[in-house]
Amino acid sequence: NVCERVNEFLVQRTTPERYATFFVARLYEDGTFVYVNAGHNPPMLLRRGEVHRLMGGGLPLGLFKGRTYELQHHNLEPGDLLLVFTDGVTEANDPAENEFGEERLLEVARANLDADVPTLNKKVFAAIADFSRILAMGEVDPAKVGDWAHDLCLLHGLATGLAPEAAGRYAHLSAHELSSDLILHQLNKLSLIQL
Repeated sequence: NVCERVNEFLVQRTTPERYATFFVARLYEDGTFVYVNAGHNPPMLLRRGEVHRLMGGGLPLGLFKGRTYELQHHNLEPGDLLLVFTDGVTEANDPAENEFGEERLLEVARANLDADVPTLNKKVFAAIADFSRILAMGEVDPAKVGDWAHDLCLLHGLATGLAPEAAGRYAHLSAHELSSDLILHQLNKLSLIQL
């Protein structure tokens, strides 16, 4: 188990107050989705209007020696939307110190379920920037940013054609990060990947 190996590595090389939350997953050809969530914000799987939070697995990595981590299982279906995000997304603050939160993230995702992956990314980051009041004439205003963008990362995938009888099995995955110097850059973009 990769989590158990990383946990032991961190326990041996760091102090107890240094730990890492972690989410790792694997998607198989038949749509089986296995994952371990080691104390990370629970990713959200949107399916036909319902939200399933992907919890379970174990504690954050690096806290205790000899921890075990349990694999969790889901089956992805056509139309499923998976949102994996850091706390920088949900903890982005407005000027009154209110957090963006999971509900606002879900509102944006639900309002854009028919959008392609790059469009959904833009909509999420625009909603966060608007909420945080850092937009000036539609562009990010560096004078208004503060440090909210220190940990802003979103990875999401849209499952399409996962039925066994489907001729092509594809998913769209994209990860973006807004860095502290306000450059929206692409960490990784995978599009039309054979599952």
